[in-house]
Amino acid sequence: MNDSPKALTALEVSQGMRRSIVGSGVCAVFMVCVSPQFLNGFLLRLHASEFEVALLTTLPMLGLGLQFGMMLFLHRLKERRPTWFWLASIHRLLWLVLAALPLLAGGLGAPASVVLFLGVFFLSSALGSASSPMWLSWMADLVPKDRAGAFWARRTALVSLLQVLAIPAGWGVDRFTGGGALWPYALLFFIGAFFGQADVAIHNRIVEPPVPPSQGGTLSALRQVFTNSDSRRLLVYLCSVNSVIFLASSFLVLYFLERGVSQSFLALAMSVMWVLRWITARYWGFLGDRFGHAATLRLCGVGLALWPFSVVGFGETHPRATLLGIYVWMGLFSAGYESALMALLLRVTPSRSRSLALSLMQGMGGLCAAVGPLIGGGLLVAMKSWEADLPFGRYEVLFFLEGMLRLVTLGTLPLRFREAASATPAMLIRRLMDANPFKVLHHSYVLEEGLRESVRVDAVRGIEESPSSIASEPLLRALRDPSLNVRRGAVRALVAVRDPVCGARLIEAASSSELQIQTEAIEALGELGDRTATPFLLAALEDPSLRLPALRGLAVLKDPAALAKVRSLALSPEENEIVRATALEAWCASEDDAAVAPGLAFLRACRAEIPRWQAAIALARMTVAPEDYYSALQQELKVPGSAVADPPMSASRRVSGFGREKRSSRIAEQLFREAQQAYVARRWREAVLGFVLAALVTLDVAQVPRTERGFSWREAMAKPTGEALARTLAALAPTRSRLLNGFRLAEALLDAARSETTVLTREEALLAWCLARKFARA
Repeated sequence: MNDSPKALTALEVSQGMRRSIVGSGVCAVFMVCVSPQFLNGFLLRLHASEFEVALLTTLPMLGLGLQFGMMLFLHRLKERRPTWFWLASIHRLLWLVLAALPLLAGGLGAPASVVLFLGVFFLSSALGSASSPMWLSWMADLVPKDRAGAFWARRTALVSLLQVLAIPAGWGVDRFTGGGALWPYALLFFIGAFFGQADVAIHNRIVEPPVPPSQGGTLSALRQVFTNSDSRRLLVYLCSVNSVIFLASSFLVLYFLERGVSQSFLALAMSVMWVLRWITARYWGFLGDRFGHAATLRLCGVGLALWPFSVVGFGETHPRATLLGIYVWMGLFSAGYESALMALLLRVTPSRSRSLALSLMQGMGGLCAAVGPLIGGGLLVAMKSWEADLPFGRYEVLFFLEGMLRLVTLGTLPLRFREAASATPAMLIRRLMDANPFKVLHHSYVLEEGLRESVRVDAVRGIEESPSSIASEPLLRALRDPSLNVRRGAVRALVAVRDPVCGARLIEAASSSELQIQTEAIEALGELGDRTATPFLLAALEDPSLRLPALRGLAVLKDPAALAKVRSLALSPEENEIVRATALEAWCASEDDAAVAPGLAFLRACRAEIPRWQAAIALARMTVAPEDYYSALQQELKVPGSAVADPPMSASRRVSGFGREKRSSRIAEQLFREAQQAYVARRWREAVLGFVLAALVTLDVAQVPRTERGFSWREAMAKPTGEALARTLAALAPTRSRLLNGFRLAEALLDAARSETTVLTREEALLAWCLARKFARA
């Protein structure tokens, strides 16, 4: 009989994640009721000293240190949920005892009430800290790694949003604590205990994944934390940063309460911070999953290191504005910092002894953090005697010191983890500057989290309109979306993003069994500009159903390795005209001047308009201004003859450097006007000859004739002009420029116009017209 635990199903995992997020919302009410603003206010009502206020930050940190001792005995448990349930329940229920203290403070006296409050508060914090590693280990095994950033960001967002409940709570405290009444604090702590226990009950219904079997003893498990470079580096970071971030921060609320800021305004400012955390949490979680949590942690850490300096400059003179600005700034970066740190903690700790490793890292970080408030409180007491000699107030000096220590610590600590998608903070900033970051991040988030197909389709279109490499990973995952419309849109958006790293996954999509996805993906491979896709595109040419998208992809890719195959398809009489025109387009895109003559021959032989236009536009792209030709062709389709008849050659300034004389210019203009008349009369051969000769006279490739005027001398001039053009091409042969391709086009058109048996087309006449205007431009 097999007693090994069964792995969780996808439904159980999704249900457990949803319940955990719901529980976090319930727990948010508990967090509001026991937040530092109310604890500081309660201790101030009891006339607690600055050192005793500092203990509100120190005692929970000491509790983190005690959790390690408990985990030495609890980390081998086969089931974490039962033990966590009892530890967390006692932790939350102890707040019922704390709720009774405000009612008993009158009889006990203020000093005894403060001591009793801090003692029970420490016991509750220690039990909560002891339960934390088991809960984190439980969640780490439950949540898939590729969804960890989104999960923690969603939890953070919900908790942040519900912190707005601090506004009515703060108003109630201000409203009903007049005359020294303390019962509002008792009510808050009681409500907090109720909702805290409700969160425990919700989590008790979440399934627990099987615990990986522990290998080796306790010392072996601890050794893994120090021998693994990632966990060791994160441990150093936690200890170093935690030792300075609470030096003055633990006195922030006390500082502004002493300057007359009310509990209501304090709650409003904190609510603004939590709302901003709710808005930014999902974006930071997405960026962490996309570019690495280490880069997000460093970027947000530097951002949070700047706010203490605002207290120095404006805290005394503008306390309300400064407090609001600080919480707005915290709201922008704190959610990213916390979610990135949590994701890194769960990623770098060994899975087989995660509870013990987490308790060690949090415990050591907590012990270092506990030192900061004590040192800060001691400095505040010491600075009282010589405060008059300080350049700022003693609180301002303490905040300035914390800001400097934060920057120094963050600037000297390396954070390089072996993550699948790691980046530097500078790279992360550059990616955010690629496009509108909030728009791209919003669409990327909706694409992965949207339930309705229409919402995901709109998100893909939004990314396509604002392309950024930030969205590459969500788009690649969208290639497996159940909706065909989303998958096709994802391929088109990847083309707009043009991220070369997507090539391998697009090749995988191009091998799909769905023809629509295949065609989109094959064409997209060329748009990405990654020539490693050339062998795949050449192989796709063998499939008649994929030949057209493969040729379009090769046309954009312009890889010389594909030239021979593309040329053979363009010249093959067995292929249909659409394939030949598309192959000719790819051939011209490679800027091979040998494509000019076969392209013109195809224009004369092709009977279908669309492939004929396609081939003509391809020649225009290679030899003359494509926008001129395309716009002229569009106008010709509406009013035949109007495009050529309107703009004279003299409308453009001439190219200097060819030694043209005034007489040559007059004859070139005359040739151009006569060619226009022939074009309007639909005499395509005469129009082609006139436009080409006007262009060559403009460039002094053709000599000005001294015979009588008219088409007769123009035909007589064709042979010596062809010889002069051949000499010019011989001189330009070593180059592969657009000028060379233009001369090749002129030579081919001239040869065709001289032949009595060749029937030229309107497309060739338009090419000759554009060529003449191109060579006459400045």
